Amino acid sequence: MSESSHAPGVIVPTPTEDALPRRFADFATVGEALDYAAQGVRGLNFHDPRGTLIRSYGFAELRDDAIAAAYRLVAHGIAPGDRIALVAETGPEFAALFFGAVYAGAWPVPLPLPTSFGGRDSYIEQLGVQLASAEPSLLFYPAELAGLAGAAAAAPARPASSAG
Repeated sequence: MSESSHAPGVIVPTPTEDALPRRFADFATVGEALDYAAQGVRGLNFHDPRGTLIRSYGFAELRDDAIAAAYRLVAHGIAPGDRIALVAETGPEFAALFFGAVYAGAWPVPLPLPTSFGGRDSYIEQLGVQLASAEPSLLFYPAELAGLAGAAAAAPARPASSAG
């Protein structure tokens, strides 16, 4: 069934199979792997907590978005070898920024979302330690986490505690 035969507004998942042969672990870089995957019709499918498909994101679209993100990162002064911290919210924005960092020659540094364990202060401390360790040039995070991410970025660097 072609995408045009679906009702308007219906999100169609990316296919599991296509004519592009699968390759396993023979790419020099993850960017090269995305370049190859973008030649096919597969991609990522994002679901809400109830399992409803909310976004179909083909690898070709991801590649286009990642290249645009790479140009923006370079225009912002990011150089090869810089680290870009990304609070890892599952969604197209994270994927595009992750691969954008790769295409810009930078190192993407995925960081965790907060959990309910430990609360706000614990997350700020954990994120602060991770930021101090990673020494990123930029930090990206979901808008809803601006307060937490800002507090973690502003916190003085503290070494992780050790058992002893």
